[in-house]
Amino acid sequence: MTTDDARRPGIDHVDNLRDAGGYPTEDGRTVRLRTLLRSGDLSRLDDAGRAEFNRIGLRTVLDLRDRDEAKTAPDAVDGLDAVYVANPVFDGDLPTDPATTLAALYRYTVDHHRDGLASAIRFLAAPGALPADVHCTAGKDRTGLVIALALTVAGVDRDRIVADYALSHHYLGDEFRARVQRQLAGWAGDASSAAVAMDLAIDSPAQAMRDTLEHVDHTYGSVAAYLEAAGVTAAVQQALRDTLTAPTTT
Repeated sequence: MTTDDARRPGIDHVDNLRDAGGYPTEDGRTVRLRTLLRSGDLSRLDDAGRAEFNRIGLRTVLDLRDRDEAKTAPDAVDGLDAVYVANPVFDGDLPTDPATTLAALYRYTVDHHRDGLASAIRFLAAPGALPADVHCTAGKDRTGLVIALALTVAGVDRDRIVADYALSHHYLGDEFRARVQRQLAGWAGDASSAAVAMDLAIDSPAQAMRDTLEHVDHTYGSVAAYLEAAGVTAAVQQALRDTLTAPTTT
C-alpha cells in the first residue's frame, strides 16, 4: 500500500490527512472515496483548506480529542459547511507507565473507553453525517482505532485495515516530528523515557493495530459484538456499511 496522491486531498497544514476510502470489502463492494477522511487536528486549517473541504462536501468534523487538547488547539472550522462534533474518546484517563507500548495503550482504550469509541461510530452512521473527517491530535491513535472499527464494520479485510493504520508513519512528516521534538525538549524524565514518548507520538507499527483487533476478537467475540454491547446495534452498523460503501464498478 502506497501513499499515492489520490489518497490525500489537496489541503495543506493538516497533519496526516488522508482518505480512508477506496478499499474493497469482502462482500464485493468498495469504500467510497472522499467519504471517510482521517487526519490530525484542524487547528492550522486555512481558507484554502476550508474551501477544499467544502468542495468535497464535508458534513462532519468528528473531534476525538479530550477537552484540554481541543481548548489548547481549537479546530479552525469557521467557514466550513460542516457540523463540528466533540467526541472525546477519553479525558486524560490513560496509563501513566512511561514504558507503556502502543499496543497496551490501544488495548486499554478498547477495554476502558468503549463508550467513546462506540459513540464515534454512531455519529458516523447517523443520516447525513458523511462525508466526515475523523481526527485527534496526530490522527493515528484514537483516530486509528475509530477508523479501524469503521472499516471493519464496512467489511474491509483485516490486512488492509492494518496497512491503512500503518500509513501514518509516512504521512506524519518532518514538520510534525519537529514539533513533537520541541515539545519534548523540556522533558523532565530521563533520555530513555523521552525516547519512548517520542516513539508513542510518531510511530504506527502495523503489529500494534493487528494485536489490538485480535484482542477485540478474543475478548469480545468480534468487532461487531464489541460495538453492539456498547449500544451500536446491528441496524446502526448496517446503516454505516450502506452509506460508507458502494457497489464495485468494473
